[in-house]
Amino acid sequence: MDSGPYLHHQMSSRASKKRKYSGCLTVLLIQHLDSVRRLLHTIENGDADGEQDLSDEVHDLVKQLVNKMESQLKDTKSIAFSSFTFETLTGLNLTEGSGLALKPWMDRVEEVSAVGSNQFMTSTVFYSILSLLSSLIPSTCEASARAWVDIFLYRASAMLTPPRRMVLRMEHSITMPTSHAVLAGHIDYTAAIGLLLNRDDLNHFPHHPRLGFFVAEVKGPSVVLNAYIAQAVGELFATAKTLKKSRLRGTITNGFTWIFIIVYLNDTDGGTYSVSQPLAFSVSQANELYHIPETDKMPNLISAILTYWLEHSFDDIREDDWFRKAR
Repeated sequence: MDSGPYLHHQMSSRASKKRKYSGCLTVLLIQHLDSVRRLLHTIENGDADGEQDLSDEVHDLVKQLVNKMESQLKDTKSIAFSSFTFETLTGLNLTEGSGLALKPWMDRVEEVSAVGSNQFMTSTVFYSILSLLSSLIPSTCEASARAWVDIFLYRASAMLTPPRRMVLRMEHSITMPTSHAVLAGHIDYTAAIGLLLNRDDLNHFPHHPRLGFFVAEVKGPSVVLNAYIAQAVGELFATAKTLKKSRLRGTITNGFTWIFIIVYLNDTDGGTYSVSQPLAFSVSQANELYHIPETDKMPNLISAILTYWLEHSFDDIREDDWFRKAR
């Protein structure tokens, strides 16, 4: 008996049949789409000092994968953090409120620079490592920027008011359904603040913050940070809703320039956000070596703001804050 036509019919039916999948798989697809988009962005923008070129075939393959994943999700109301724009914020009823103006800080930063003197990451060690990074790591891409961000967060951790401690987590996955869409993706850094008693708390603590929870989005040094404020706001909004908090503080940075953001959630839907002016420091050069002189107080200021914001991440702007609401 000739089974050829029968087998052909079976294979054709199987090929044209669409798979059904659960809501959980949809969430995973949204999260991984964010990662694949990041990969495509890295391939297309490249590393300024990169010595290895990827073939066009690899680029086309990744681009096709993004297109297929987007096509699969086209009927799903989902938004990946990496695709957030200011139009996206408007669609979520998120509007910009009063800006954040930096208060006079020179005298105050002198006082806080001595905080953490009994820790490893003192102000002096902090500046020494920043100077080391200046000569050691080229500032070419997001991966190198993270080395700088790490040091600032380590310094902020050393400056926390005892017995507070920080639990730092990289690539924190967030998925938050809203009345408009499912918001999902990976956040570069989240920092939970609490009173940790033993090592076992580290396993569960990031999911159950007690005193604070801070969000940081990192971009490469050549990126215009203002263009990605919408992404940072989206991440803060989704995280605040996940934690059931009405306010949340965070930052977007490339390691050298820092923009601080607070998101306020409305009682029903949407909210507002406040953004600071960029705070930045530069690298000096002397005797063919790059370094960050301690006379440049901006790194100390940024680490002091990080510490305060870590401890008050659920609070509105306070009287003793480093910022005030701009009128």
